[in-house]
Amino acid sequence: MSTTQCSPLHKITGIVIHGNQLGRTVGMPTANFYYQDLDLEGVFASRVVLPNGETKLGITNIGAKPSVDDSGRKNIETHILDFEGDLYGQILEIEILDKIRDIKKFNNLEEVKAQVDKDIKKIKFLGADQQ
Repeated sequence: MSTTQCSPLHKITGIVIHGNQLGRTVGMPTANFYYQDLDLEGVFASRVVLPNGETKLGITNIGAKPSVDDSGRKNIETHILDFEGDLYGQILEIEILDKIRDIKKFNNLEEVKAQVDKDIKKIKFLGADQQ
């Protein structure tokens, strides 16, 4: 079953807020949300419903970001595949589809980016019929 055909594990609806804007420095900007206790943690394939109703695949991190923040503070952030635009202050719906991997600590943002690139390839393979 492809990612786009499966029922979501969870749906998150929220207003996009400003994060630390670190992802954009390595070409993977994210839409950030206030943390909600979802009883989920990890890196997930997701489907994003944009304000105009268009859907895109995404990669969503739910939980801590140990590579860039030692505080243990939990976050929800989504990198939307094949999307460019400003979503600050707008409402998005994120459908959490499949867990890709657990959260792990990397030495720097370049290592994070390399792993996310691998994760995106997997998500695109799983969701090949998205468009």
